[in-house]
Amino acid sequence: MAVDDDRSLIPPEKIKADNYKYIIAEQDGLSVGYGSIDIDRGLLAATFVDPSVARQGIGRTIVEELQSIAQDNDIHLLKTYASLNAAGFYEQLGFQKQDCVDVGGESGPDIPSVLMEKQL
Repeated sequence: MAVDDDRSLIPPEKIKADNYKYIIAEQDGLSVGYGSIDIDRGLLAATFVDPSVARQGIGRTIVEELQSIAQDNDIHLLKTYASLNAAGFYEQLGFQKQDCVDVGGESGPDIPSVLMEKQL
């Protein structure tokens, strides 16, 4: 399943770091999605739902749980860098578009994205 493959891409130092919190969504005993938040930056760092279970509210639940973690950590402005095809999803959850940016990692290409924010 894609989720298990994608989880192996998370650097172990981030999993162990106190400032990163993770949510794993399960359905019938299988991992079907995950999300993470960088507490120090107030950044929703990742949200993924396996396409085979898309549009069942799993992504919404993950984001809502991450928002609760943010609020528990006194974060009042939550940010995320959404891919262009995910911006509408985040808008439905109350995030507002701020800027178009290119996001990329050290080992990958720049990806056109949208900086989005939500007041909590």
